[in-house]
Amino acid sequence: MLSLGLNPSLAVFVPERKGQPANIRMLNLAAPPTCQKTFFKAERSQIKWNDLGTQALVLAQTDVDSTTKRYYRQSGLYLLRARRQL
Repeated sequence: MLSLGLNPSLAVFVPERKGQPANIRMLNLAAPPTCQKTFFKAERSQIKWNDLGTQALVLAQTDVDSTTKRYYRQSGLYLLRARRQL
């Protein structure tokens, strides 16, 4: 998801698959990756940027346990902050 703020950034979410953890990366369009978070039990996410495009609030969720196929809902809330570019 692309930020619409003064600091153009992109957040990329990759869901958990085959035992590999999910991860999200925040990329500044003019610099190398600025932030990364890895976590388990995340099939989808919602991302909300602040007005400056320097922070993102990420809600990661899952509905089904892939190992036992039991229904459950689990979620995690994460705040990602881009490193300040010099």
